[in-house]
Amino acid sequence: MDRILAILRAPVEGLILDAGCGMGYHSLRIARKGFRCVGVDLSLRVLLKAQSHIAHAGLNHRVSLACQALEDLPFADETFDAIHCRGVLMHIPEWDKALAQRCRVLKTGGRIALLELNDRSL
Repeated sequence: MDRILAILRAPVEGLILDAGCGMGYHSLRIARKGFRCVGVDLSLRVLLKAQSHIAHAGLNHRVSLACQALEDLPFADETFDAIHCRGVLMHIPEWDKALAQRCRVLKTGGRIALLELNDRSL
């Protein structure tokens, strides 16, 4: 995560989107490094577990969660300083729409860390 955050170059206290956050483990890592983080996932069940992890870590003030499809993000244009997305895009049939949404909510000059585990999925 240190390497990824260095590549993202988000400003101190910057706002990072964790797209497809799952149980919130990466969101917590981001928050522990001093950033604010919004975790988004399609599964409410998984987000409830993520919320429990975040509360247990005492990081409710740094991490918020939203149950939302990544193809239709509810955020305004240029909301986030950086975006983290790990092992998620390959599971989305309309991956191009989801990627376009990430670009839309990213601030000008911001960076996206897109990590996929299956090079044949797209």
